[in-house]
Amino acid sequence: MPEVENALPADEIDLPVREPFARHTLVGLNLFLIKMAQQFPDVLGIPTQDPNLGSNGMPPLERTEREMVASARGKVADIIVAAQRNDGATLSVDVRVNSKVGHKFPSGVSFRRAFIDFEVLDADGAVLWRSGATDEMGVLIGPDGKALTGELWFDDECRKTVTQHDVLPHYQVIDSPEQVQIYQEVKLDPGDPAKV
Repeated sequence: MPEVENALPADEIDLPVREPFARHTLVGLNLFLIKMAQQFPDVLGIPTQDPNLGSNGMPPLERTEREMVASARGKVADIIVAAQRNDGATLSVDVRVNSKVGHKFPSGVSFRRAFIDFEVLDADGAVLWRSGATDEMGVLIGPDGKALTGELWFDDECRKTVTQHDVLPHYQVIDSPEQVQIYQEVKLDPGDPAKV
């Protein structure tokens, strides 16, 4: 707490250390918004420092970013290679995703999604095969470096370029770099017989 004239000594008001304790951190995973807040705090009216901590604490936006990354890395889902078979010519891998979030994964609005970036490397670490590659903007791309069909819904003139039939489907088996395992909510026209 900030220093004030009528405060009790620290040893009379400090909380005792308690063990065990559980943290209740609910930061979500909207890292884009946090990065924007870090760039434009004055415009958005978001403080970059907790006034009660002065220079002693970690800036709240930086702490939130660290918590989001830690949550995404270890508290959202586990990806497990359950089995693999290699006959010398073909490699087959069974991949399992175990959700840790206690609800559908991912949840929320339909622009929130997760996908598996799966790579097969040679002994020197060079990529032999990859599903789920992205460009510098996070757009899913094929081996040619171009956006996958259905990934970009609008062209540079903001004209819609795909129909809901082009939405990237959820695969049970992936055997091409143009196929990506994506988890997301997709809104479809209820009168359209498209299957996703």
